[in-house]
Order: sequence, then structure tokens, then C-alpha cells
Amino acid sequence: MMTNKELQIAYREHRPVSLIYMDRNGEISQRVVQVRGFTDDGIQAYCYKRRQPRTFLHEQILAVSLQVPRSHLSSPARHYG
Repeated sequence: MMTNKELQIAYREHRPVSLIYMDRNGEISQRVVQVRGFTDDGIQAYCYKRRQPRTFLHEQILAVSLQVPRSHLSSPARHYG
């Protein structure tokens, strides 16, 4: 079973990840998903684009990147000095 380090962190920390994914027809898309589990062949995740649970096969995941947690986006700027 192949599990990417970012996918494991996303699962453990309940963080969304961005996937570059090639579907069975060879179409490439970017998806933001919430990882819900792992299978031998891929990941089970909630897909925000399709608004439903999906399975993404490891062999068709081309790239993975962790999303910045929302708490970091809304934090006020800190001023020192």
C-alpha cells in the first residue's frame, strides 16, 4: 500500500489536501479533498468539487500538497517592536 507523507498528515490532522489527479479517461484535474481513510489501492476522501465521497487510486494521483489550515489564514498579523 502506497501512502504519501502528506496524505498521512492530512488524515491525522484533519487537513484538506490538493490533488492533481488523472481520471480513468486520462483527464487531469485538481481536487481539494478531505482524506477519510486508506485502501490498498487508494484513498477514500470527501471531494469538495463533487460534494461527495470518492475513491482516488494511488496510481492516478500525480501530485499532493497540504492545504494551509484555516486558522493560519485568519490569524491577525503580529507586530513586533
